[in-house]
Amino acid sequence: KEPLYLLVKTKKIGKNLYVTGIIEADELYNVTDTDIMFKRNIMSSTDNYNKLINEAKLVIHTYDGTSFLEGILSKNPCMLLVDPSITPLRDSAKPFFDKLVGVGICHYSTDSLISKIDNIDNDFNKWWNEENVISVREMFANNFAYNAVNPVQYLSNVIGDLKK
Repeated sequence: KEPLYLLVKTKKIGKNLYVTGIIEADELYNVTDTDIMFKRNIMSSTDNYNKLINEAKLVIHTYDGTSFLEGILSKNPCMLLVDPSITPLRDSAKPFFDKLVGVGICHYSTDSLISKIDNIDNDFNKWWNEENVISVREMFANNFAYNAVNPVQYLSNVIGDLKK
């Protein structure tokens, strides 16, 4: 069976508590709000989550949090579907998100998202590895998703610098 699309839906359930669920879909046109409300496939295991992410041909995030930032850094194609009226962007972040919109990573409507998916015509890896998409992903990651080669050493250096 061909790998599935994954919709990674993050839902706020408390002041600072979010739950991430994954909806598996053979095609996005059949995903409904009922599906998105976590009636299926709530992930509780990091291994299962990573396995699903790695097997999917496209991962769609609905929140610009950690899972999306990890997606930007990964080799796996992903997109972001957000409603700025619900999750407003701070002014300093808007130019970076505008660049994501420009290459088809970020979408503010399902129509835009589905149009881009149709335009890519099922070759998500080709799109994800286009020079302009890589450039925007790297620019975004450098500003929002620092990925230390050796995180323990990096934190040790930061703590050491704070002690000076």
